[in-house]
Amino acid sequence: GCMTEMIHPDPPVPVGPDLSGLGPGAAVRDRPLSGPDAADHHPPLTIGLLNFACHFWFLIMLITPFLACFDRSNPQARMAFLIAHVLTWGIGGNLVAMALSSAGPVYLERLEISTVFVPLTSALQEMSARVWLPALEVQELLWDGYTGKGPIAGISAMPSMHVGSTTLFACYAFTWRRWAGWLMVGFRCLILPGSVALGWHYAVDGYLGAAIALLFRYLAGRAVKRTRTLPGCEQVG
Repeated sequence: GCMTEMIHPDPPVPVGPDLSGLGPGAAVRDRPLSGPDAADHHPPLTIGLLNFACHFWFLIMLITPFLACFDRSNPQARMAFLIAHVLTWGIGGNLVAMALSSAGPVYLERLEISTVFVPLTSALQEMSARVWLPALEVQELLWDGYTGKGPIAGISAMPSMHVGSTTLFACYAFTWRRWAGWLMVGFRCLILPGSVALGWHYAVDGYLGAAIALLFRYLAGRAVKRTRTLPGCEQVG
C-alpha cells in the first residue's frame, strides 16, 4: 500500500533477532542461509525457484482481485474475498506495519541494528553470481527509496503481505475449485520459506500475516452472510 512508503523504522523494531526464544517455528528465520557454508547447503537453483515464486506472487496479487470482480459463480465468496483483501492490505499492510515498524533481515546491518543476518546477505550475493536473483535488485531499489535516492520505498517486514495475501488467495480458490485451492496452498508453501530465505521477512512475519488474513476473511464472511439475511439484500455481491 502507499502508506508502507511512509513507514520509517526509526528506530526499527528488530523483530527477528529478539524472538529466538519462541521455539522451532520462530527459529526457522535464523536457519536459511545463516552460516558461513550456507551456499553449500542450499542449492542456487532452489533459491532461484523461491525467488521466481516470490516475484510470480506479484502477478497473482494483481490478477486475482481483478478476476474476482467479474466472478459470478459464487457472489458471497467473491464479496467476502474482496472485503478481506481490502482489510488485510489496509489494516494489516499499512496500520499494523506502521505500528510494528519492523525492517527486513537484509536491512538490519545497513540500519546499524544487528549483524546477525550478514551471513544471509553474503550467501545471497554469492549465489547471485551463479543464478539470477532479481530479489536483490528490488531490495536495492527499495533501500534507495528509503534513503531518498529513489521513487519506490517500503522496507517494512511485519506482517508479511506475501504470506497474508497468498493465504487469502488460497481461501478464495477453494470456493471456486478444490484443486485450485490446494494449488494455492502449495504456492503459499513456497512463499513463506522463500520470503525468509531471500531476506524479505522473518518467519514470524509470515505467521502474523496469515493470521491477519484469516481473521479478516472470517469477519468478512460473517458480515456478508449477515447482510444477505437483511430484507432486500438477498442478491448482495
